[in-house]
Amino acid sequence: MSSHPSPSPKPDDEGLGCRALAVSAGVLIAFGVVATSIGLLLALGDGGRLTQQLGFALYGAGAPVSGIFAAIAGELPLAPFTDVIIWLVLAVVATRASER
Repeated sequence: MSSHPSPSPKPDDEGLGCRALAVSAGVLIAFGVVATSIGLLLALGDGGRLTQQLGFALYGAGAPVSGIFAAIAGELPLAPFTDVIIWLVLAVVATRASER
């Protein structure tokens, strides 16, 4: 056995911080869920044309892929898995940019 203390490991400068990524992903996904829910509530409600347009805008902001499909098809499809993937990719990009 050696009496020399083992060197402390060096921090990995290449990886993303787990806590920062979790916070970033949580905030973006929470925004997506809230905006999509409020958007669907307003778009499918009995309000006027302005309320419906605001609902479609919130729906598209909260669920970007579903919003693109809605603009093309004219209906309100929901593609939650692709929307979550978009938010996770944006969370990774935001975390990487904030750690520089």
